Order: sequence, then structure tokens, then C-alpha cells
Amino acid sequence: MMINISLKSILILLLLIVLCNTSYSRKTNFTTADTLTQQEITILEEGVMNSTFGAVYYADSFSRVKDKMNASKFFMKIDPYYFLWAYSNLDEIDKIYTNFYLTDSAKHHYRIIYNQALNAEKPSDYLQFKQYHAEDQLTRKIAEKCADSSTCKLAARNLYKKDSLHFEYLYNYTQEHGWPEIKDGGLFAALLAIHDGDRADYYIPIIKNAIKNGQLPLDPLKLILAKKDEIRSYKDLRTKLDTSFKRTFLVDELRRHTVPINVEGIGQVLSKYCDRYLELFLVYEYQLGTTSYTSWFNEKGIPTYSHNHKHIELFYKKLEPYCQELMKNKLVHIYYLPVARKSDRIVLHVIIN
Repeated sequence: MMINISLKSILILLLLIVLCNTSYSRKTNFTTADTLTQQEITILEEGVMNSTFGAVYYADSFSRVKDKMNASKFFMKIDPYYFLWAYSNLDEIDKIYTNFYLTDSAKHHYRIIYNQALNAEKPSDYLQFKQYHAEDQLTRKIAEKCADSSTCKLAARNLYKKDSLHFEYLYNYTQEHGWPEIKDGGLFAALLAIHDGDRADYYIPIIKNAIKNGQLPLDPLKLILAKKDEIRSYKDLRTKLDTSFKRTFLVDELRRHTVPINVEGIGQVLSKYCDRYLELFLVYEYQLGTTSYTSWFNEKGIPTYSHNHKHIELFYKKLEPYCQELMKNKLVHIYYLPVARKSDRIVLHVIIN
């Protein structure tokens, strides 16, 4: 989720941003991710490095080695609307200067440029995209932090309503004008395109072109490609579970860091099918329309889930006597699946082939 973007995050423009969280286990993707050809990557990187985003990178790099002249040369090439996006209309450009090693002359001249952009009457599209960007962040934060089923349902409904409005506005804008320039709110608009998963194939070529033209960094494209693959993986996982002969068990104790109480019952089922090829799908189901699992993992999961690892391994160990040949070499895979439920849970699907 995009918030006020720090300089550090912008300087990793050329790195792949992975959306899926990982734990000690492997999450298997059912399909191959969308990929960019090396030729495309080269062209896109050239677009980035010859743009405002490249200027930020070079200004920072030269600042780190105390090269005032070159840092200042590239700093002067940065579109002031980049800073208005990254720092939320910061009133004093001097606070940004603390991140760079610049000449007094560059500071003086850029202060004029920045203040002109800051105080200029903004295009209506810029103001609209900025407003929608802020609403997008707020409604998702509320949906992620909801405390009970009724509040979550209301938050999900409001999120859907806001998304519908935001997505339609951006879609209609790009149909008529193409991708918005930075001064027209293009950096704010990128978040809306990332979240509009249903139109990923529509936005991918438009955003590629915007990157080549220096209007966007690589991040939005890589996020859209990663999210597209994630959504497709969810669909494939649902198809696999819906079309396979399987037995399903609720093992929600694992979410509370204890071994499931129905281990014996699960083991007895396994013993009936030991002569068949079995697949075990341990699935963390979380509420559709939110990223509640993602929030839980980021905020609490790193220290606590490591501890839970022991319980999951112990759970699989207790199943081993019922089907030893299957279980002794069985890798633990955890899959994450958004579902239309009021609360999160963990289930074990035993697929019988």
C-alpha cells in the first residue's frame, strides 16, 4: 500500500516488489508470473533513468559521495510535482534539502521552482486524483483494522463503493487522455490502477508507455504484474479445491499456535487413502476485500509465526504414523486465499488423486 513515499523507497526503482508474504513454508504458484522481456526491461529502465525518477536517483547517489556539483545538476532536473506527491505538499523545501548535498545556488533556484508549483492553481484532475489517492488509503486502512463482523461488512461495502468510483474515473480519463502527466496527478493515479485488478491487462500497456515517457517509475508496473499473477493463482487454487475429490478439516488451532484437537480424526482419514496419491493443502482463508492476513503477518506474524512453525511441524509429525510413507517426506505448504467469510481461519484440504 502506498503512503507518503520516502526517498529510500524511490531509490529501489529497479528492484522487483513482491506482494505475496512468505513464511518458513513455500507458497506454490499454480501459474507462471507475467514477465517482461530483457529488451522491454532495458527500454523501461532507460525511460526511468532519463526521467525525474532517474534524476532523484542520481542526485541522491552524488550526494552520498559529497559531489555537490553533480548532485545539484541532477536535482535541478527533478519535477517539483514529484516532491508534492512524495512529501504531501511540504511547505518548506528546506526539509527536503536535508536529504541532498547541494550548492547554495541550486537550493536558491530550486526553491523558486518548488514554491511556484506549490502555490500554483492545480488542474482539476490533479486535485481529483490526489483526493482519490487519499481516500483509497483511508478506506483500506479502515477495512484492515475493523474489529467485528458488522463493522467489517460496512467497511468492505464502503471500500467497494469508493473503488468503483475511483476506478471508473481513472478508466474514463485514460480512455480520453492516456496516462496523466505528473503535474496532472499521474503519480497519485498509479495507486488506483494497481488496485483495479480487473483492468490489469488494460493498464499494463498504458503504464509501460508512461514509464518510457518518464511519467512513472517501474514500481506500479511490477506491482500490477505481481498482483495479476497473485489473483490468477487464487483462481487456480479455488479451481483445484473445487474440482478435486477431497476431505476438508478445520485446523484453526494452528492460528492460535496450538496443535489441532482433531489430529486423530484427520489421521484416520489419511490411513484409508495411503495407497493413493495425496496432496495436503494447508490454507489460510482471510476476508475477501481486505488484506487482514497481510496486516496480521506484517504487524504480529514475524515474531509469532516463527513460533507457530513448531506447532505446524508437530501437527504434521502427529499425522505421520497414520500414513508414514506420505508424511515423512511431505513438505509443509501454506496457501493464502481470500474468501467471503466474516472471520479468518485455517483449513486442511486432503486431495485424493
